[in-house]
Amino acid sequence: SAKLQEVIEAADRDRRMLEFEHLTIESRVVGKGTTAFVYEGKYRDDRVAVKVFNPAEITEDYVVHLGRELHLMACLRHRNVLDLVGLCVRPPQLCAVFELCDVGSLASAIKDAQK
Repeated sequence: SAKLQEVIEAADRDRRMLEFEHLTIESRVVGKGTTAFVYEGKYRDDRVAVKVFNPAEITEDYVVHLGRELHLMACLRHRNVLDLVGLCVRPPQLCAVFELCDVGSLASAIKDAQK
């Protein structure tokens, strides 16, 4: 769609388009949501988290939402927020690549702190 093309072009302008041939997605799921699973992986020589989007249908609204999410993540810079490494697109595959948090998820940290 035209909206998906806009998201891809924005990522390319920000130098955040990554090449799939340098991405390895491992089988270990480290998180999941309603439209994506997050796996451990490697991009080149770096360990990363790979958010693999799998919506039932890629609608224009979904692409607009995804574009906003990725733009926000690309702009955020804080020691407590994972950095967005980039975006891999090879239709129908769409992945966002983030730095990997070795200590686990926020939910598991909160649960451990409550013990």
